[in-house]
Amino acid sequence: MTTWVFPLAGQSNMVSRADADGSAPWPGAVRFMTAEGLVAPSDEIAAPEGNGGPVLIAKCFAADFLAAHPGDAIVFVAGAVGGTSFWNHRWNPGDDLYDALVSLTRQALAAHPDWQLRALLFQGFETDASNAMLPTTFRRAIDRFVRAIRADLGAGLPIVFGELPPGFVGDDPVRAAIRNEVRLAAERWPGIAVVSSREPTPAEDDGLHYSTAGLVALGHRYAAGLAAAEATAGTEAGV
Repeated sequence: MTTWVFPLAGQSNMVSRADADGSAPWPGAVRFMTAEGLVAPSDEIAAPEGNGGPVLIAKCFAADFLAAHPGDAIVFVAGAVGGTSFWNHRWNPGDDLYDALVSLTRQALAAHPDWQLRALLFQGFETDASNAMLPTTFRRAIDRFVRAIRADLGAGLPIVFGELPPGFVGDDPVRAAIRNEVRLAAERWPGIAVVSSREPTPAEDDGLHYSTAGLVALGHRYAAGLAAAEATAGTEAGV
């Protein structure tokens, strides 16, 4: 049996809103590494700050991953916090949430040398887009994040990004440009995949947050995203 470690980054759609229906059972072989230590999943998993949530993307990802890896286990490193972004200086290298996630991941791996880091999952960027971050600035930020996280946690670390909610983007060209930059990151960097929020569109409840159905749909797509990221990991040096 192998225990695989997956850091979770991003904002509220990764945490999932507390009113999302997280009643479906968690797979038995899943735990969370938090600042308080290693804990079993619960109905509302604590975020590093603010309100927690059912973390449905991770739950559905775990169900698919463990079905394909019977006998293995998962430890998610809790790092996502609602409303956080590159723009408000929370996820750039040296920012508090970035450093906390790196530190907590390193702690988990150091305490359990038999565990193996598998990939980072990142669902966010709504705050960057809603504050009209320039696409060129965002591109530099996401590239800086990729370089740093791989320097800090491991060269070639696979990364799976999730797309912005379609209703949030709508016809807004600025938000569409940020969404496109996330997609382009997978073209510039090996070992990166982007989970589509379109075709078909996962359900949203307010244009910014996914509904339970939308979170479940995205979670299942993350398992396929991991396979896509791993298919190109280590093939090139990147940008």
